[in-house]
Amino acid sequence: MDYRRKPLQMKDTHHEKLIQGSSWLSVGSVFSRFMGLLVLIPWYAWMEERGNAANGLIQMAYTVLTLFMLLSTMGLPNAVAKQVAKYRSISEYQVAHRLFVRGIQASVGLGIVFSALLLFLAPLFAEAAGAGPALASTIRWMSPTMALFPCISVIRGYAQGNNDQPLLSFSSVVDKLLQSLYWVISAFTILKVFTGDFLTAVHQAAFASFIGLLGSLVVLLLYLKKDREKVEVQLPISLNKVEISTGELLLEALKEAIPCMLLSISVFVYPLIDQLTFIRTMAAHTNYSADQLMTLFALFRANTEPFVLLLAAVVSTIGLKKIPLLTKRAANKQFPEATRLVSNALQRSFYVLVPLGSWMILLAYPLNTFLYQANPLGSRVLIEALLMAAALSLFIVTSVLMQSFGQMALAVYFTLAGLVLKGILQLPLIELLEIYGPHSASIIGLSLSCALSFWKIKKEARINYKLVLRRLLLISVITVLIAALTFLVKQICYLWLDPANRWQAFSICLITAAMASGMYGFLTLKIRMVDKLVGTNKAQKWRRLLHIK
Repeated sequence: MDYRRKPLQMKDTHHEKLIQGSSWLSVGSVFSRFMGLLVLIPWYAWMEERGNAANGLIQMAYTVLTLFMLLSTMGLPNAVAKQVAKYRSISEYQVAHRLFVRGIQASVGLGIVFSALLLFLAPLFAEAAGAGPALASTIRWMSPTMALFPCISVIRGYAQGNNDQPLLSFSSVVDKLLQSLYWVISAFTILKVFTGDFLTAVHQAAFASFIGLLGSLVVLLLYLKKDREKVEVQLPISLNKVEISTGELLLEALKEAIPCMLLSISVFVYPLIDQLTFIRTMAAHTNYSADQLMTLFALFRANTEPFVLLLAAVVSTIGLKKIPLLTKRAANKQFPEATRLVSNALQRSFYVLVPLGSWMILLAYPLNTFLYQANPLGSRVLIEALLMAAALSLFIVTSVLMQSFGQMALAVYFTLAGLVLKGILQLPLIELLEIYGPHSASIIGLSLSCALSFWKIKKEARINYKLVLRRLLLISVITVLIAALTFLVKQICYLWLDPANRWQAFSICLITAAMASGMYGFLTLKIRMVDKLVGTNKAQKWRRLLHIK
């Protein structure tokens, strides 16, 4: 195969190709969220009465791990992706290869340092969260994951810079699949075969993240072995006209990547604030025991998290599908087309968010029963969490839209404004609303960030929100009609199916989901709404397939 391709124009690579694989990456993200939800069904059932405590511990540990992961890479994967794409596009293969090698070397050091920090700081995080030694030991089981993660992230950044996004999606799928398998098998072995302690199972669930990363590393190493052939052909024909030190390369890239990292971190700072404030504040103002407080934390944060992340992943996947094209149009100052794409992105987001969020809220009780157990309080908290997930979804969409217009700095400031408001309201709302307080503070903080982003998007994209609002109104009317029918079907199902039984609750969810999605798809295709979102040709193809006139 001839790898000596002609240099591509910068406008086709540096701006577009770096985000071009968003669809592939989103597929991997949705799969990961879905697997994360499924694995909890047997896990929670086997834990029996310790299910909420186990969920709370593992959620707290993963929140700390995620924060350390983002801090350890410091935007390095995005930096490598951007610079590799940039210099390969102008046939400076030596520079791109040198950057990748130095990135790997830096990532090894970062992995060792942050793994050690996680190991030694675990008791401090546990004490701050009010969870004690059980959380500290769980976090420590994640230190091997921390050692491996930066190196894997840099390889993924290199693959993204080479525009090999399908590989990234596949490596993420392998990661989550192996993690889930180890999680379930270890839990079954410990709890059912040897009737061991629940904390041992929690520790192995924490260690499962390392097993998943090992599988992902194997996939990426096989990719690098295959990529070596291409590199060996391209290095001798490198133009070598650019003279730049590795330090300057990394500094140049990190200036662009660090704001992205800050936005990514902000999504995980919200649950971290909840983790550091809820148990301690409740302990100071209530008479709940330590076990009861951990159960309450699990109900509002750990048990709702899979639903929140799944909804946000689906909405952002559908809504942001055309972001690469929008980025290119905005960079080329083709503002009329960019405005149309912004409007389309918002409409696509609402098209998914409103009906899916409404269905999940309407079915909160059987959904909670299916995944965990029948619990009226857990169901009510899930409803509030889904409202927060709607705000989070819009926050993600608007933040990415602002980045597409080069408003990265403002996106960071708007995010910080929401976080500050969340921090100010957190303690008073916990004292006032108890278990409902943290999500209420998150909804208000995210809403502020979204409102500021909508204002700036309108100013930059010169978008007329009237069309978006009209489309939202139509979507809402259709959703209300289908929700009423769904509620009726749900109540009929209750006549012979018990929503407090796991598998009967699943049947209720399945029946209502099939009916609601079928009706929504039929109506939006029938009135040609889908045509405005995905294009007439694709919509017409779907109508022919479904025999809709």
